[in-house]
Amino acid sequence: MQFLREHERKKKIKISDDELLDLLTIDAQKAERFFSESIADAVIMRYNLLHSNDEYYKKAMPKLSEKSTFTSSDVKDIVEWMMPSFTEVYFGADKVVGIFGRSPEDNPEALEKIIQFQMQTQNNSYVVIDQWCRDAIEAGLGVVILNWERTEKTKFNWYRATADEFYSMDEGNASSIKQVIANEDGTYDLLIKERVVTSNQPVLRNVKPGEYVFTPEQDSRGRNMFECYRRHVPFDELVNGERSKKYRNVGDDFPFIDPVSEDSNTMRSIADAMSNYARNEHDTNYDVSERDGQEPRKFVLLHDCYGFYDVDGDGELEYIHAVMCNGRLLSADIWEYDKSPIFTISFYANSYQKWKEAVADYLQDIQDLKTALIKQIIINTSQNNARQFAVDESNSKAVQDLIDGKQIIRLNLSGNRTINDFIQAMPKYEMSSETFNLIEFVNSWSEQKTGITKYNQGLDSGSLNKTATGITKIMAASQQRLRKMARDGAENGLVPLYKHLIELNTKYLDREFTFRVANEFFDFKPDDIKGEFDVMITSNIGLQDKQLTIQNLMIMLSNILPQLMQLGVASPVGVFNTAKQVIQEMGFNNTEKYIGISETEIEQQNQLPNVIANVLSNLGLAPEVIQQITMGIMTQLQGGQANAT
Repeated sequence: MQFLREHERKKKIKISDDELLDLLTIDAQKAERFFSESIADAVIMRYNLLHSNDEYYKKAMPKLSEKSTFTSSDVKDIVEWMMPSFTEVYFGADKVVGIFGRSPEDNPEALEKIIQFQMQTQNNSYVVIDQWCRDAIEAGLGVVILNWERTEKTKFNWYRATADEFYSMDEGNASSIKQVIANEDGTYDLLIKERVVTSNQPVLRNVKPGEYVFTPEQDSRGRNMFECYRRHVPFDELVNGERSKKYRNVGDDFPFIDPVSEDSNTMRSIADAMSNYARNEHDTNYDVSERDGQEPRKFVLLHDCYGFYDVDGDGELEYIHAVMCNGRLLSADIWEYDKSPIFTISFYANSYQKWKEAVADYLQDIQDLKTALIKQIIINTSQNNARQFAVDESNSKAVQDLIDGKQIIRLNLSGNRTINDFIQAMPKYEMSSETFNLIEFVNSWSEQKTGITKYNQGLDSGSLNKTATGITKIMAASQQRLRKMARDGAENGLVPLYKHLIELNTKYLDREFTFRVANEFFDFKPDDIKGEFDVMITSNIGLQDKQLTIQNLMIMLSNILPQLMQLGVASPVGVFNTAKQVIQEMGFNNTEKYIGISETEIEQQNQLPNVIANVLSNLGLAPEVIQQITMGIMTQLQGGQANAT
């Protein structure tokens, strides 16, 4: 038993703060160098292409840019075309990620409800996950961080206690009593100081590209040996953190020079590229933090680190979570989870690194080429629309009139001479006959690389002349490609995120409370989420489009379920759920609102055949099919009543 107790004992950090700070600093510098040398330039280039940045094209095409500021927007267009497909998959009627118990006793229903409440109500997950996906396809770096936030505040409340309750209070409870009033009936009114939990929930937020750095080395489980969420925060955040005992070592002598990051310009350069704005770092006239007494407004670079180190001398690596800033170790503890709370997502899963390809990598040459060609067309058209003139300089009055831009040009047409003898427009600049063919080729090249076509975006007027079957195939092929990307993102992003969220819930939700999801109230008890659970993709993303899904469900309702009902194999609830799924695939989440009855009520209704008949009729099934299903339900109901008798 002594051996077991030694191994169950919680590990502690035994090395000094200075030793740990030195290890963290080395890793942080290595991660920042790796980011600056291998990632930053690519991310900046992607944002320059996304915004069709003027400075980018002035450097790439200096002569053309002097005459035309036009830039093509292929990357931006493709991103905006892709995003609705991801939104439809992740926030549609079909549940993307499912939670399943590992044993019959593990009921995931309560866990799914509480996570739905946390994601939709407490964290506005639509905005966060939408930006997560956008960062991945724009920059190749889609990152979020998921932490648990528990805050408390002090309250003073009055309670009434009997004499027995008052005198039997233990020392701990008695110390929290601030005032006692004895009543004539022998009871006591007690003013008690209490710590009340004001927030106990997960917090999901986006990590901007450039704020996340890491070393490329990984262990056998794919975990990076060092990861860091770095961000600029006002010094006030550190001061408040020390007051709440979240941080230490802040003090009045805190240095405002950061020795970890010799040059954080890459972080600011990416922020500038994201916003398409070049800031002036040297203009301090309008910086309030430079004024005396306004130090809390100064921004410092906070490093939130997760790394593997041997901190207790046992020869094994411990997973450490530490926060440091400007050469000060603000906090450090052993991280109790198998993975950091930092989660990446990628739709181009073609490498083992956390940062992947983005849309701009596929379209850089295409956008550059189209920009150059269209600039040339614009310049050529402009020159032809405002051609120069060749003038006989011996006719000085005509020359001066042309220079002055006068409406009347004075010419002396003596000796049978014509206007053409004095003034002629310069020859027209002819475009190469291959120019427009080349632009069409570039467009088709873009379609091959991204799968986005004019047909499936409804922008090609010529598609009306094609066959309906052909257009359907084009649209289906494109949707399959996008849904495959969505499936990859769900597997490498959403599934790990939900697994960590389950761990946080089972650890921190220790009190009963009531919450609301979709206008329904649920009572939560900690025992409701006890057990072992798995997370996996449950929707059909990557398999087929919605229209095909609806068609297949209708085939099930009209051809398969009637036969099964006649045989007594299918249940009324199964028919009801199939009809409900059709409504969900049509894009309506709150199906019970449209059906008018819940799954629980469907089993208790005496008018069950009529209820299901009305639902199926509204979905457009043929009367003879509805009759088959209702007859099957009635047969089952009569059989159940006979058995009960």
